[in-house]
Amino acid sequence: MPIPSPKENYRLLAKAQLFPFQAQPWWLDLVCGPEGWDVAVSLDEDGQAIGAMPFGTLGWKGLPLIRMPMFTAFHHIWLRDLGSDRSVRQYHWEYKTLAELVSRIPAKWVVDQLYAPPFSNGLPFFWAGFRIQTRYTYQLQTQLPAEEMWKEMEAATRNQIRKAKSQVQVRRDGTPEQLYELLRLLYEKQGKRVPFALAELQKIDAALSSREMRTIYLATDEQGRAHAACYVVWDQDRAYGLLSGAHPEFRKSGALYLVLWRALKDAAKREALFDFEGSMLPRIERVFRSFGAKRVPYLRMVRYKYRWLEALAVLAGKNR
Repeated sequence: MPIPSPKENYRLLAKAQLFPFQAQPWWLDLVCGPEGWDVAVSLDEDGQAIGAMPFGTLGWKGLPLIRMPMFTAFHHIWLRDLGSDRSVRQYHWEYKTLAELVSRIPAKWVVDQLYAPPFSNGLPFFWAGFRIQTRYTYQLQTQLPAEEMWKEMEAATRNQIRKAKSQVQVRRDGTPEQLYELLRLLYEKQGKRVPFALAELQKIDAALSSREMRTIYLATDEQGRAHAACYVVWDQDRAYGLLSGAHPEFRKSGALYLVLWRALKDAAKREALFDFEGSMLPRIERVFRSFGAKRVPYLRMVRYKYRWLEALAVLAGKNR
């Protein structure tokens, strides 16, 4: 009988475990392509998986890189629960399993990965030559009644929501095309291009929509003009703010705050933790923080095969 490949083992494991959507094989197939990702799997003596770590083998302009795929804020590391209350035994097993997983990451020119909280043990990566950076996302426990969440917000945010209510209405039937147009205008205002094509957004939207896993909140005024939109992915007990954007000409309407508030209230009905998925950018971080969300650290692991590559990354601002 042929030995299952790591991918085959992982696909079987994903059927038995409640993996987040970013860790699901169907999602990795979608954002990386079936041949654009791989996975390190650690097995016990009985051939049962005890640890797994997927990664995208996506190159860039022909260069051999391992990097994060588009629309994916984090990768997830799965470790089997030992059920032990002895931290010494747990730590020893965790270090050993992680070291095995890390050793199976191919030695590409650059390996750049982000790992979702609550994973925090970066030591096996550090010992394998990775640089560790701490980054932050914002998460909000929405189990509180809407009235309590409202009180936890900054006063300025409540004022933005009140102002927006007098100018726009929020719908739950926004389209990828409407969201993309808002993003295009926003990036254009900054002299940039949206980092993905409309067709790519439509592709992931088709997959999420067919699984009833997404809502696109859209704020429009009486003239039918779109002011802001937020793309939310629903996953078991969590909600993720995948994308959001506001029309640069209507940013003062407060519509972005209103669509986020509507998404948070819907998350509360599902008793779902809401993950804003970032951001490290000051102007965006302030918005997420203003809703009373908790700052949560996560880890970025980066390894360069050659020192000159790291120097180039620093000069290009890619190592921040």
